[in-house]
Amino acid sequence: MTESFLFLIITFVALLGGTVLGYFIAFLKQKTNTAILQERINLLQDQRNTFDQAKTDLLKKQDQLQEDKEFFQNELTARNVAFENLQHQFKEKTSELEQLQEKFTKDFEIIANKILDEKSSKFTLQNKENLDTLLKPLQERISSFEKKVEETNKESL
Repeated sequence: MTESFLFLIITFVALLGGTVLGYFIAFLKQKTNTAILQERINLLQDQRNTFDQAKTDLLKKQDQLQEDKEFFQNELTARNVAFENLQHQFKEKTSELEQLQEKFTKDFEIIANKILDEKSSKFTLQNKENLDTLLKPLQERISSFEKKVEETNKESL
């Protein structure tokens, strides 16, 4: 009995030691797994924080880009309106310029015709005076000659 009792005690101690050792190994394994899982959780949390920060930055950039887009759309609209106004003003000024050009052309023609008429009249008058100056002595001589011819005719008769 002592041997069997001793065998039972040793078996019981071995089972108890195996059980304790199994629990201890399981505890260490669980602790290691927990540490690994905690490390993964921490790493994932860091990644999540990084992604959240990147998301926040991207949302800020998106908001800024949206504001810039609206600003530039408003600027483009304003410039298009200004451009259309300038085109309208340009067309009006071009039309006014064409009308002025036509008016100046007509005025020039009228003035040129007046000058031509005046110069023509002056030229005609001056030519008449010049012809009179040239022809008057000749006319006087012809008249004198006619008188002499008449006198000669009268005397001969």
